[in-house]
Amino acid sequence: MPADRLTPWIPTLCAAAAVGAAAGLVVWHTDLARRALAQHGSPGVTEPRAGHERTVTEARVLRTLAALRLVTVEVHTQVTATVADESWRGDSRATVSVPARLLYGCDLALARIERTGRGWPAPTLTVTVPPPERLGSEVVTHRETADLSLGWLRLRSAAGERLLGLARRSLWQAAQDSALDPDHAQLVRAMARRQIAQLVTRLIEHDPAHDEPPDAPAPRSGTVSVAVVFTDETAPP
Repeated sequence: MPADRLTPWIPTLCAAAAVGAAAGLVVWHTDLARRALAQHGSPGVTEPRAGHERTVTEARVLRTLAALRLVTVEVHTQVTATVADESWRGDSRATVSVPARLLYGCDLALARIERTGRGWPAPTLTVTVPPPERLGSEVVTHRETADLSLGWLRLRSAAGERLLGLARRSLWQAAQDSALDPDHAQLVRAMARRQIAQLVTRLIEHDPAHDEPPDAPAPRSGTVSVAVVFTDETAPP
C-alpha cells in the first residue's frame, strides 16, 4: 500500500495584499453594519441624561457585531503532498504542490464593549473578543505543479496517474492540518486587532446616537478611541 507523506510547508503572509483585502472587508462590513443599525434600532434603550455615560451607541454596535463574522486575515502559502510507492518494478514518487489560502477571523457574537475612559466626544472603549481562529482553507488546484518519478517498469498512464491522484486528494487535508509559525501567528493577531478597531470606530461614528448633545460638557474635538483585547490576554499590547 502506498504511504502518504505531507512535506513541510513555509507560510508566506502577503502583508500588502492582506491589508488591501482587510480594508475592503472593513468597508463592506461597515456598509452592512449601517444597514443593520438602520433596520435594528434600540427600542429598549433610552438616551442617558447629560453627564452620564452614553450607552446607546455601545448597545447598538454590540447588536450589529453579533450579526457579523469578520474575516480578518488571509494567509497565502504553498501546500505540498508527496505519495511514494515501493515495488520490485521500481520505486515511484509523485509530488504535487498548489497555492493555498488560510482564512482567519474572530467570532464577534461574543464581543463585549466596556467604557474605560471618560470624556466626550472622544471616550475610550475596550472591545473584548475571542482571538482569531481558522475559518476555512482553500487550495488553488488549477495552479498545481507536479513532479513524477516512476520505476523502470511502471507506466505513467497507470501507476503515474494513480499516484498523482492520491497526492492531489491529500492537498486539502494538508491545508487543514497546517499551522502558523509564531511570527505569522502574531502578525495575524495584530492585523485582526487593527481591523476590528477600525470597524468599531466606523460603526460608532456613523451611529445616530453618537451625535453631540446640546449640553455636551466639551466641544467635539476628536473621535472615539478603541482598544481591542483578546480573551486570552489581559490588556492590549
